[in-house]
Amino acid sequence: MKQLMNDFCMGVVIGTVLSVIFSSIFGQGQYSPVSPVSLMGRIYEAHLPEPLIMLIAAVIWGMIGVLFGLASMIYDASDWSLLKKTVLHIVICYIGFLPLAILAGWFPLTLADILFFTGIFIIVYATIWTVNYFKNKALVDMINKKLNQ
Repeated sequence: MKQLMNDFCMGVVIGTVLSVIFSSIFGQGQYSPVSPVSLMGRIYEAHLPEPLIMLIAAVIWGMIGVLFGLASMIYDASDWSLLKKTVLHIVICYIGFLPLAILAGWFPLTLADILFFTGIFIIVYATIWTVNYFKNKALVDMINKKLNQ
């Protein structure tokens, strides 16, 4: 339960930082936790007060953190190949993340924007996976070297 809370809080922190960055770039001097051009952003801003929009966004960001935290448990399965773990992990993350990103109002709900989001997701996922792979490989190599001494 403590780990889920940590994952939730990490999601809120990362979501908040990203919303500040994107508002600084695209917000024309205004902060918004959601994209005002997204479907959900338009719905939220038309029907909800700003504090409630921020609360909804923070809860969604926290859920994204929990999603990635729970999905990372796939890598704890020691009898599965790395390929099987990776494929299952990326599928679960994408299937869970896409609707949360839509609810978070991160982009307009068009095929082109979903494809763009998918491309960015794959690039970011591949980058993080590659960094972690080489970091863990170096750790295993170091442990093996110490065992062979």
